[in-house]
Amino acid sequence: MPNTIKIERPTLTLRTMTNNRYTYEVTTPSWQNFFIRNGSGTEKAVKKLMTAFDKSFDLEAAMIENGDIRPHNIMKDLVDNGYFRRIRKVENFAG
Repeated sequence: MPNTIKIERPTLTLRTMTNNRYTYEVTTPSWQNFFIRNGSGTEKAVKKLMTAFDKSFDLEAAMIENGDIRPHNIMKDLVDNGYFRRIRKVENFAG
């Protein structure tokens, strides 16, 4: 029986912080949370981290979709290990 799991790939957004420091945000429209990378760096360094994260997430998602590893919440391990913090999305009720 073919594996029917399809994992939505997240969008990564560069965020500017104070003192010319940067971090990034990870989310998809269907997730209830968005995730912000703990720590910050220069724009160049953070863009390298974003690229590495994107490749890593895509690889792990593909492994789950192919049935090579069991399905699990990819972001949970990253939050538990202190790499990201989870923030609940809030509905915008303004007209």
